[in-house]
Amino acid sequence: MKKIRNIIIASLLYTVCSNFAAANPAKDAWTQLAGDAVRFNHAALEVLKDYPEIIINDLYTFTKANHAKWQTRPGNVHYNPAGKAAQGDEVAKVILSELPSAAPQIIIKADDVGTRGPIIQPSWQRFVDYIEANDMKASIGIVTDSLQNGHEAYYQWIRDLHDSGRIEFWHHGYDHSHERGVGKPTWWEFKNTDYAAQKHHFERGMELAEEKLGITFRTFGSPYNASDATTVKVLEENPNMRIWLYPPNITGSSKLKLPRIGGVNIEQRTGVIKFAPFAANYPAHADEDVLVLQCHPAGWDEASWSEFEQIVDYLKAAGATFTTPTTYFGI
Repeated sequence: MKKIRNIIIASLLYTVCSNFAAANPAKDAWTQLAGDAVRFNHAALEVLKDYPEIIINDLYTFTKANHAKWQTRPGNVHYNPAGKAAQGDEVAKVILSELPSAAPQIIIKADDVGTRGPIIQPSWQRFVDYIEANDMKASIGIVTDSLQNGHEAYYQWIRDLHDSGRIEFWHHGYDHSHERGVGKPTWWEFKNTDYAAQKHHFERGMELAEEKLGITFRTFGSPYNASDATTVKVLEENPNMRIWLYPPNITGSSKLKLPRIGGVNIEQRTGVIKFAPFAANYPAHADEDVLVLQCHPAGWDEASWSEFEQIVDYLKAAGATFTTPTTYFGI
């Protein structure tokens, strides 16, 4: 998913009229009086309070410190070539700082906390410790029936990680169920099951997160990434749910979507990571704004851990940054 952000920058400098200019430090030769600069800037800032998405570039303060050597003559609002060049450089610097990086943002989609019940598995503790030690962010899917009859240490572990801002926990279904005892299942928790069942599992998971954790889930990802048109209806009925990880290719959903890009995977199969194929496929997708990389840390052996660390080092060297679904969308 390629995304281009709109960047609006308001410059506090009267002579740059197209940028919500407020008065420069000088007295204008034709209309402005000394002190107008402060009044104009204050008025501009009052208006811009209603538009928090607009970035303020304070060229007034930047220019005032150099006004005597940059103005064309005393009392004039225009600037000499040196002043114009310096102001231009400052504008360019601010714009460049707001442009998306060349490398994508990375959302680690770590599945299946709670599939073995309300326990803090050493593998999960190792994963979150690694995220913290490497100054990263990640997202973790909770199978929510683990909250049904859990214990306070499990709940507090989740709360503490949530409060750290490094980990976003998301709704990963209620019981992670699917048809068993057949070669290929014909139903999963959120696919080929009826509305009542899907509604109950989804809403019960939301209720348990609120009741046991004090957390309102904003992101959903179905077990096995299996969902259907009924899931679309269930999610549409809950306004708190905003983001869908790996959604189906079905119309009708207003949720913010983070699709799977099949050409680049962190695991070659569930729980098995290989650096070489990831590194071979990544360059073809390096111009994406975001990549959502699914993994299952509870199933990693030492070899997969080593491969995971190589992937992280590779991504960091490429300039990628790690984020969470809600942070990515600014929720």
